[in-house]
Amino acid sequence: MCKFDVSFSATADEVVSKAKSMIEESGGRFEGNVGQGRYTVKLPMGSVEGAYSVTGGILSFHITKKPMIMPCAVIETFLRSRLS
Repeated sequence: MCKFDVSFSATADEVVSKAKSMIEESGGRFEGNVGQGRYTVKLPMGSVEGAYSVTGGILSFHITKKPMIMPCAVIETFLRSRLS
């Protein structure tokens, strides 16, 4: 469905830990390690699900399920603002 990359200058551990906290604080589930994993976040209009991977200074998100009325750009903007 959607795929985008977020560049980071922190360590991979710090970025993945930040993503995990952000998702779990939103009531979601985050499973994985510094290299790759999966996540699910339930929203009032439906859930967002996908996978992530880390290569060098890039955190790649692949959204596999999202509410139809929520554009990919909204998800991307939200994640970029929280992880940058």
